[in-house]
Amino acid sequence: MLRVCYLWEKCLKEAIKSILFMKNK
Repeated sequence: MLRVCYLWEKCLKEAIKSILFMKNK
């Protein structure tokens, strides 16, 4: 369960990063 949460958080951060990157572009 903990591993799933970690992976989910990691994916979420990556998604936010890409969204912010597209916003700045």
